[in-house]
Amino acid sequence: MKNYGLARKISVCDLSTGEEVEFIASPAAYLQAKLWCGKHLKGVDEDAVGVYENYAWMYHGAKLAGKAEELGLPPELTREGIEELSGRLTFYLDNVQEEDIPLATKGGASRKK
Repeated sequence: MKNYGLARKISVCDLSTGEEVEFIASPAAYLQAKLWCGKHLKGVDEDAVGVYENYAWMYHGAKLAGKAEELGLPPELTREGIEELSGRLTFYLDNVQEEDIPLATKGGASRKK
């Protein structure tokens, strides 16, 4: 079984509604999150940086997967926006396995066998 490195399966739960959304975040989402953090988290306590990084990863993954509107994400990511999202959304990042890939291609090309 293959593990797909920096891609993550992200399961998001909106605590205010109980609704859940699942999507695959590509490595591009990780890269965008790291670049955003490098620019916006200077001087933030090291323990808090990890939380901001994970929310940035979820945010960029959702945008790239076309799930931003469904999750009620703001049009632009800010530290204040992450603080607001953390009061409403919780999520789980999981490694992407071979059987998860249809999530990324749902409605698109099928996986080769």
